[in-house]
Amino acid sequence: MRLGVALGLVLTVLGCSWLPFTGPKRLSEVSVFVTTDVNGGYPVALDLVFVRNQKLFDQLSNMRAAEWFANRDDLRRQQPGAISVRSWEVVPGQQARNLPVGDDSRGSIGTLVFVDYTAGEGSYRASIKDRSSVRLILKKNDFEVVKE
Repeated sequence: MRLGVALGLVLTVLGCSWLPFTGPKRLSEVSVFVTTDVNGGYPVALDLVFVRNQKLFDQLSNMRAAEWFANRDDLRRQQPGAISVRSWEVVPGQQARNLPVGDDSRGSIGTLVFVDYTAGEGSYRASIKDRSSVRLILKKNDFEVVKE
């Protein structure tokens, strides 16, 4: 009887480590759909930024895309290990399904999307949280993040 109770206690204490992680979902893939009239017909840069520091995440969450693209190399050098970036350049009419993110999202507290539209004064930034896959729809002068 004592052995059964002791075994039960040990399994109860250790059992939590056997449970799958139930925290925020890691982003593992992205699909990108680009309208034919995007960005005045010119290619557009798109960055996924995986952030591992809350203070930096808050700072970047208030940054416009133009500012991000102008300063991203400096930010990466100043914050080694705090951010990972996946960059693509997409063209009007392009469709890219299930682009793998790889390990870049590992350990991140949040993911930001920046799109470098050449015209307009928008922020062209969005936050992605608790999603394993998303669809980004780049429109003429703005974009949309859709949970998949």
